[in-house]
Order: sequence, then C-alpha cells, then structure tokens
Amino acid sequence: MSANKWMIMKKLGLLMALALAAAAGFFVIACIIEEKFSIRALPFVIMASVIVFLCIVIIGIKREVDYIHVINKEIQVLEGGDLSREITIRGSDEVTMLAESIDEFRKSMKNQLSMIEKLEESNRLMAAEIAHDLRTPLTALIMYLDFASGKIGDREPQAEEYLVKAREKSVRLKNLLEENFTYNTMPDYFLIEKQQLQAYEVLGGFLGDMMTLLESEGFYVRSDTLYGHSTILIQRDAAGRVFSNLVSNIMKYAQRDAEVSFYCREKPQYVEVRISNLVRQFEEGKPESTGFGARIVKRLMQEMDGEYQAEEKGGVYTTTLRFMKV
Repeated sequence: MSANKWMIMKKLGLLMALALAAAAGFFVIACIIEEKFSIRALPFVIMASVIVFLCIVIIGIKREVDYIHVINKEIQVLEGGDLSREITIRGSDEVTMLAESIDEFRKSMKNQLSMIEKLEESNRLMAAEIAHDLRTPLTALIMYLDFASGKIGDREPQAEEYLVKAREKSVRLKNLLEENFTYNTMPDYFLIEKQQLQAYEVLGGFLGDMMTLLESEGFYVRSDTLYGHSTILIQRDAAGRVFSNLVSNIMKYAQRDAEVSFYCREKPQYVEVRISNLVRQFEEGKPESTGFGARIVKRLMQEMDGEYQAEEKGGVYTTTLRFMKV
C-alpha cells in the first residue's frame, strides 16, 4: 500500500474511532438519564454520533481549505518574482506534501537564478576587461597610422591608401569594442528602480534637448508634440541613454538639408514618440553598422516595459518609442 493510501486510511480510521467514541459516550449519558437501558435512546445516540462525525469532517475540510488559501497566496507572491518567500509547511497530509514540493522547486529556481546572475556578471566583467585591454593598443595603433600617413604624404599614394584603409578598420574595431562594452554594462541601468513620472516632464525634457542639439548642428527640426497629462513608467538614466543613442544615429546617418520630425501623442495604453529623418546618401556607400545601437535601445525599452520599432521606407527612417502608461 502506498504512503498516500495509508495516510487516507489512517484518517478515515481516526474519524470512525471518534464517531464510535462519541456514540458510546452519548449512549452512556442516555442510560444515566433514563436510569436504565432503553431502546428509545438508540436514535438519539445514532443522531448524535452522525452530528459529531460531520462536525469533525467539516472542521477538517475547513482547515485544509484555509491551508490551500495560504499556499495559493504564497504561490502568487512567487509568480510576482519574489523567490525569497517560503511556502508554509503545516501538517503531514497530501496538501503538505504538495507544499513541500513547491518549496523545493522555489529553492531550486532561486539557486539557478543566482548562478545565472553570477555567470552573467562574470561574463560582463570579462567582456569589459577585454574591451579595456584592447582599446589601449588600438588607440596607439591609430595614432601610429596617422603619423605614418602624414610622413608618407604624396610620395607613396598606394601605401597611403593602404594606411587609410588600415586606420578605418582600426577605428571600426575600436568602435565595435566600445559598443560591446556599453552593451555589456547595460545591466547597471536595470538595478535602479523604474519611476512613475509625468510624460510632459520627462519626455519633454529629453526631446527638447535632442531638438536643441540637432538645430545647433545645422539640422532643420519640426516638432508636433502633445504630451498630455499621463503618467508613464520610466527609468531616467535608461531613457537618457535611449535618446542619446537616437540623436547620435541621426547626426551620423541623417541628411542635414532635410527636416527631422518629432511626433508625440497620448494613446489609450501608452505615450508614443516617433522620430523621422531622411537617410543621407553617402558617396562611398553607407557606413557599416554593427546593429549594437538598435539592440541597446530595444533592450532598454523592454526593461522599462516599453516598445521600440524602427523601419526605413522610401529613404525615410522612422523610430517609434512607446512608454507604458500607469
């Protein structure tokens, strides 16, 4: 016989023993009242025994239901991400066995997440150290290439061409290391708690700074922004990084004699920001992109429970950001 079946039989036996004890007790009481054995006391004894049996069963069921409610609330806490909340262990029945299994699963998940966090931190530090170690010689290499190019001048056109290409590749490799370093240090932003702020206050500040910077660089800016009075979920440092990345891309890839349009509107569930610009036509082809910038913006927006989209259509590049309302 399995442990579960044995436990059930044990409980039923206990209930039957209590019912029989109650019946015997009521029978003795009835005989004392009648001062002799009377058949008329049997219905009373049977009824009283049934009532006692049902009361015991109901009390036991209520106790189990209350325990299940407690476990349900604790599971909801776990669903919210708080794995430090222990599951209440009470008794030794089947529900308790289930609670013990859930708590063991909680401990296992907590340990695994802790290991994952340590591995991610280790990988992040390793990437940062590699980027730092490589940036120093690359900076020196670029300096020597500039020096060599200046010395050669027009005396060796082909050699100068090779030097220019070598410098371009060195700069690209250095930029790639910088972007990789930035991408791996992004978790620092996520350690700071998100805030509930007025859309016009935070978005108005970031977009205003973007437009001022672009105008100072010779871009023509058109603004169509209505922030409303909504409260959005945002992390200031992460949002600042998002808009800094966007303005950097505009200055790098946008056509300066065409307008850069800013659009902001309040939607039922979010506040939407759209930035559009005409893509510049490069004589020697568009510079290669690693895609790190877009991945950084997308990841930062996801961490703020927002959305990021970017598309190029008919030479117009449009970036859409959606900040969730609260």
